[in-house]
Amino acid sequence: MKKYKIVNSLNIGDVLIQTIIWVVLTLCTFGLALPFFIYYFFKLILNTTEIYELECTYDEFEEAIKVRKRGNIHSHNDAAIKKKNADYWSK
Repeated sequence: MKKYKIVNSLNIGDVLIQTIIWVVLTLCTFGLALPFFIYYFFKLILNTTEIYELECTYDEFEEAIKVRKRGNIHSHNDAAIKKKNADYWSK
Protein backbone atom coordinates (compact mmCIF):
# COMPACT_ATOMS: atom_id res chain seq x y z
CA MET A 1 0.00 0.00 0.00
CA LYS A 2 1.38 3.41 -0.98
CA LYS A 3 1.71 6.13 1.62
CA TYR A 4 0.80 9.76 1.00
CA LYS A 5 1.35 13.02 2.84
CA ILE A 6 -0.75 16.17 2.56
CA VAL A 7 1.21 19.43 2.71
CA ASN A 8 -0.26 22.92 2.82
CA SER A 9 2.04 25.84 1.99
CA LEU A 10 -0.30 28.59 3.19
CA ASN A 11 1.21 31.28 5.42
CA ILE A 12 -0.59 32.63 8.49
CA GLY A 13 -0.02 36.16 7.19
CA ASP A 14 -1.94 35.40 4.00
CA VAL A 15 -4.84 34.07 6.03
CA LEU A 16 -4.96 37.01 8.44
CA ILE A 17 -4.81 39.68 5.75
CA GLN A 18 -7.53 38.07 3.66
CA THR A 19 -9.71 37.44 6.70
CA ILE A 20 -9.49 41.08 7.79
CA ILE A 21 -10.36 42.28 4.29
CA TRP A 22 -13.33 39.93 4.03
CA VAL A 23 -14.64 40.84 7.52
CA VAL A 24 -14.59 44.52 6.55
CA LEU A 25 -16.38 43.71 3.29
CA THR A 26 -18.94 41.61 5.15
CA LEU A 27 -19.65 44.45 7.58
CA CYS A 28 -19.89 47.04 4.77
CA THR A 29 -22.31 44.88 2.76
CA PHE A 30 -24.38 43.88 5.83
CA GLY A 31 -23.41 40.23 5.46
CA LEU A 32 -23.82 39.84 1.70
CA ALA A 33 -20.10 39.14 1.23
CA LEU A 34 -20.09 36.26 3.74
CA PRO A 35 -20.98 33.44 1.28
CA PHE A 36 -18.25 34.66 -1.06
CA PHE A 37 -15.73 34.74 1.80
CA ILE A 38 -16.51 31.12 2.72
CA TYR A 39 -16.12 30.03 -0.91
CA TYR A 40 -12.86 31.99 -1.32
CA PHE A 41 -11.40 30.66 1.93
CA PHE A 42 -12.04 27.00 1.05
CA LYS A 43 -10.69 27.61 -2.45
CA LEU A 44 -7.55 29.20 -0.99
CA ILE A 45 -6.94 26.21 1.27
CA LEU A 46 -7.47 23.69 -1.52
CA ASN A 47 -5.26 25.57 -3.98
CA THR A 48 -2.32 25.62 -1.57
CA THR A 49 -2.61 21.95 -0.57
CA GLU A 50 -0.50 19.31 -2.30
CA ILE A 51 -0.44 15.53 -1.95
CA TYR A 52 2.89 13.75 -2.12
CA GLU A 53 3.48 10.04 -2.53
CA LEU A 54 6.06 8.82 -0.05
CA GLU A 55 8.66 6.81 -1.93
CA CYS A 56 11.53 7.67 0.38
CA THR A 57 12.21 7.68 4.09
CA TYR A 58 10.42 10.18 6.25
CA ASP A 59 13.62 12.18 6.87
CA GLU A 60 14.27 12.54 3.15
CA PHE A 61 10.68 13.68 2.66
CA GLU A 62 10.97 16.33 5.39
CA GLU A 63 14.18 17.63 3.82
CA ALA A 64 12.47 17.89 0.42
CA ILE A 65 9.64 19.91 1.97
CA LYS A 66 12.15 22.28 3.60
CA VAL A 67 13.91 22.80 0.25
CA ARG A 68 10.57 23.49 -1.42
CA LYS A 69 9.53 26.01 1.24
CA ARG A 70 12.77 27.95 0.77
CA GLY A 71 11.73 28.61 -2.82
CA ASN A 72 8.82 30.69 -4.01
CA ILE A 73 5.78 28.89 -2.57
CA HIS A 74 3.37 30.72 -4.83
CA SER A 75 4.91 29.31 -8.01
CA HIS A 76 4.59 25.62 -7.17
CA ASN A 77 4.45 24.75 -10.87
CA ASP A 78 7.72 26.53 -11.56
CA ALA A 79 10.24 24.37 -13.39
CA ALA A 80 13.15 25.62 -11.27
CA ILE A 81 11.56 24.40 -8.04
CA LYS A 82 10.70 21.05 -9.61
CA LYS A 83 14.28 20.73 -10.82
CA LYS A 84 15.64 21.62 -7.37
CA ASN A 85 13.51 18.91 -5.76
CA ALA A 86 13.96 16.31 -8.50
CA ASP A 87 16.82 14.57 -6.74
CA TYR A 88 14.60 13.95 -3.71
CA TRP A 89 11.70 12.53 -5.71
CA SER A 90 13.58 10.56 -8.37
CA LYS A 91 14.17 7.53 -6.14
